[in-house]
Amino acid sequence: MPGTGPALEVAVSPTPPPSVPEPTGGAFSLGDPAIYYELKTSTGQLPGSSATLCFNYAGINFFGNTPRLLHYENVSGNWEWKDITTSVDTATTTVCGVTTSFSPFTIAGSPAPFITKTGFYSPVNMVPYFVNTAKGGSTVPLKFNVYANGVEVTDPAQVQFSVSKVACSSAVAEDAVDWVTSDATSLRYDVTERQFIQNWKTPKAPGTCYLARVTTTADGKSLSASFKLK
Repeated sequence: MPGTGPALEVAVSPTPPPSVPEPTGGAFSLGDPAIYYELKTSTGQLPGSSATLCFNYAGINFFGNTPRLLHYENVSGNWEWKDITTSVDTATTTVCGVTTSFSPFTIAGSPAPFITKTGFYSPVNMVPYFVNTAKGGSTVPLKFNVYANGVEVTDPAQVQFSVSKVACSSAVAEDAVDWVTSDATSLRYDVTERQFIQNWKTPKAPGTCYLARVTTTADGKSLSASFKLK
């Protein structure tokens, strides 16, 4: 946990604290052996407004499921186990998450893959409702990374790129009738820059708006950015 603050005390147990239920019967299942963590500080407070916690799950069998860091907390007036996972590193068998309060925590398994995606990098602007401008006929480099189960995806076959024409008034609503094919484009993983690069050859259509989209086959979720050609 980065930063300095009050000394952190950690208690480890194979069973949850009294009155705290096990995270079973739903989307999560306990590993073998089960493990719970009670965290507290001398002041009873976090060293800041939030903290990143990382736990090693080596030796725990999740039976093929994805490790997740769960925190038992008050969610809209109801106490429940909440998935606070931000990363899963299978190489170091480490799972991390961000919390705004302490105790208790556990590592459980989920059959659903853990997916983390980032937005497009510069020169594309990912600010919500922002429309990027590009000269019609130019090539726009779309650069991004995709992670699944804490492991970086590097296979282009697991990523799909498409472009659709949209109304310039909104630049967000797709026009399903007028699709631009992905011909004359190239999706590759650059091993030097360690990122995907999709070079989109824009059409020569000044004043037209498009939505460029990258979709992962792991969960069907996508990254998108709006463009207006000039």
